[in-house]
Amino acid sequence: SNTYFALGPIVVVRKDSSIINPNEIGGKTLGVIKNSSIFLALDKLPTFKIIPAETIWTLFDYVLTNRVDGIVLD
Repeated sequence: SNTYFALGPIVVVRKDSSIINPNEIGGKTLGVIKNSSIFLALDKLPTFKIIPAETIWTLFDYVLTNRVDGIVLD
């Protein structure tokens, strides 16, 4: 198949978050889909606290309830 648009990992935060660019997520708590490629990559970095979730809907709930500072989707 042809690739029409390539997109890397996406960071989603609340509108009122102090995070305004990806360089500011160090030391934050991030939600990711359990066992996804981004989970496996971020879990090796000591600069993040990772909260795994089974579904994307759970991740968005984590953001809305302030359980995490943001979520990373791949």
